[in-house]
Amino acid sequence: IVDAKGRVIAVLAGAPEEKGWCCIVEDASRELVEAGKAIQVGGKDPYRRGKFPTLAVGVSYGGGQMAPKNLDLNVGNSRLAQKLLQSAAIQCIAGFGNSSFAFYAPKLHRFYAENLDSLFKNDPQLCRNFPRNVFPAATFNCGGKVYTLRHLDSTNIAHGWCSIWAGGSFDPKKGGHLILFKLGLVIEFPPGSTVLIPSSIVSHGNVPIRDGESRVSFTQYCAGGLLRWVQHGFRAVKTLPAKVYSKINGPGSSRWARMLDFSLP
Repeated sequence: IVDAKGRVIAVLAGAPEEKGWCCIVEDASRELVEAGKAIQVGGKDPYRRGKFPTLAVGVSYGGGQMAPKNLDLNVGNSRLAQKLLQSAAIQCIAGFGNSSFAFYAPKLHRFYAENLDSLFKNDPQLCRNFPRNVFPAATFNCGGKVYTLRHLDSTNIAHGWCSIWAGGSFDPKKGGHLILFKLGLVIEFPPGSTVLIPSSIVSHGNVPIRDGESRVSFTQYCAGGLLRWVQHGFRAVKTLPAKVYSKINGPGSSRWARMLDFSLP
């Protein structure tokens, strides 16, 4: 999907053409349905994106944090998240999302990789979800009845992409579609498929599935604050003198112009 100037803004990456992918989809879908039965739901607004249990894991920065940190989970949810991260099926799906990102947006992928490599090198306490994967955070949407309400992931990097994988057993012609509201698009999103979208600036959601069907999803993403933290010398933006901030980011809207250029091959 491209904008009026031919810049790639989203990708329908689909699924790998390999015989074993259907088994990977079945295994991951079953694991996420089962995980939904054990997740301890909590937090201020756990159902903001839809009424289903979720697990967020990885590294984030924002919401008043003094510095980047690993996302907090209670003991039970932490064990469950680690079990999912170690799943061979989940690792394959995560790898395909990362590889698709690298193929369709190589400059943007490299921008993530260089900055996040610096982040993890600077703070060994931070944990990667998966080796050789640029996405620092992920969310497992579990339980079998996953379809999201219209929302923006406003803390994600604005010019970046989020990888979304859908699993389960449902008819993609009848439900589970991806809706990109600002673009006026409703897109069939079959089980086992991956899409890459700028989830911070394009509101999105899903068409509900039918009774008797099941749907789960797995997303990978990056908080914009992480990259700003690195680019500002591992410091919070509010601590920078105005001259230093201007030197790093450039005048006016020049930063936006540079960031948009990353979507070009």
